[in-house]
Amino acid sequence: MASTAVPNAAIQLVTTRDVIDSLLECDKHIDLVIPRGSNELVRHIKANTRIPVLGHADGLCSIYIHPDADIDSSVRILIDSKLGYPAACNSVETLLVHADALNTHLPAIASALLEKGCSLRCDDHSKAALK
Repeated sequence: MASTAVPNAAIQLVTTRDVIDSLLECDKHIDLVIPRGSNELVRHIKANTRIPVLGHADGLCSIYIHPDADIDSSVRILIDSKLGYPAACNSVETLLVHADALNTHLPAIASALLEKGCSLRCDDHSKAALK
């Protein structure tokens, strides 16, 4: 923020939910609300304000694995993004693996996810790479 022309007071971080409803009534003073949180929170905010809301109630977060990606880093990133805080709206839901990475990367990633209790839903090509 310090390197921009935006005053620090122009952005407010709300860390508890008890002040949200009173904040949503300030439509003459607030230009935009960007909620971060659960489906329920985002829906509540959208339904209870006239302030424009930049938010979504559902995820659709994907990770793409390129054949050049480091396998160990890919596993760590996937485990963290899927299981670090699975209730978060930015928790990964879809893993897209380049065809050239199916046999090299997917087995290690799938093994790590299964070891942590994650279930997998795979297409036929991915299933074949895991046999």
